[in-house]
Amino acid sequence: MLTNAGTDSAYGVRVSAGDVHIRGNVGLDEFPSDHAEPYIILRTFGSYTDRIEVTWHYRADLSDEQQRRELIL
Repeated sequence: MLTNAGTDSAYGVRVSAGDVHIRGNVGLDEFPSDHAEPYIILRTFGSYTDRIEVTWHYRADLSDEQQRRELIL
């Protein structure tokens, strides 16, 4: 579950995980505050990735610097 615990919406949200399979919405134009998105993460025996990366912007027009956070699986 990915949650926006902030007070403002996030924009241009992207979720990526290298060689790990993600089931869920990996691209959101707007992620409102207090909203949560469910994900299923599938690792195979050959997976080496141990983190997912979430990127987003604070501005709806995406003109600000992209923010980035890595989350450990």
